Amino acid sequence: MEIWPGKPYRFLLWNPSTRESIILPHLEFSDEELYAYGLGYDSTNDDYKVVKIDINDQVDEILALKSGSWKRIHETSGRVDYYRRCEGECLAFVHGTFHWYGYSGGRVVVSLNISSEKYEIIPFPETSGLQISSDDELGVSVLGGMLCVYFSNEITFNLWAMKTYGVKESWTNLFTIPTNEQHPTPMYRFSNGEVLLNVYCSAARIYSSQL
Repeated sequence: MEIWPGKPYRFLLWNPSTRESIILPHLEFSDEELYAYGLGYDSTNDDYKVVKIDINDQVDEILALKSGSWKRIHETSGRVDYYRRCEGECLAFVHGTFHWYGYSGGRVVVSLNISSEKYEIIPFPETSGLQISSDDELGVSVLGGMLCVYFSNEITFNLWAMKTYGVKESWTNLFTIPTNEQHPTPMYRFSNGEVLLNVYCSAARIYSSQL
C-alpha cells in the first residue's frame, strides 16, 4: 500500500474468515513520505508483524502485534545504496522474509528477515544476454512458495523462480511470452504449473511454466 502526504489514514487489519479486525497504532516516526508495507508471520517469536519500508531510504519500521507499537529498524537498507522500486507493490513474503526489487552495484532482490531484522541481498538471475533497460517494469513476487522476479518491456514478459531459496544457481526461467505493450503481474501458481497473470485493463490470463 502507499501513504500519500497530507492524506488522513488509518491502518486496519481484517481477518476475512472470522470477520474480526483491529486498528493499528499510528507510526512512531515520519509519515510524510511514500512507503510500502507487508504483513508476515514471525515463527521464531510466534507473532505477526507489519513492516514499513521507506521508499526514500529514511526510516524503516516494524510493528509486532503482541507489543502493539512500532519500532525503528536500526540498520537501514539505504546504507548499502539500494534503489527501491516497490511503490504500490505488496512486499513478497517467503521463508520469514520480505523481499523487493533494489539496486546495489547491479539489480538485486532486497530481503528483510522479520525475526532478526537483518537485510540481505539476493543476486538477480543470469538472463543469458537478455538486456534489461531502465524503462522495463520489474517486480518481485511469491508463486507456489518460490521467490520470483519478473520483468517486462513493450515486447516480452519474463518470469523467473528460485527453486531452492537462497541458491543463486537455482534461478529458473518459467516462461517468456509476448506482452503486446502490456505489463502483466503474476498472481498465483497452480499445482499443475500454470500461472495466473493479472493484465492491466484486460482479462486475467493463465500460462504454463516449465517447472
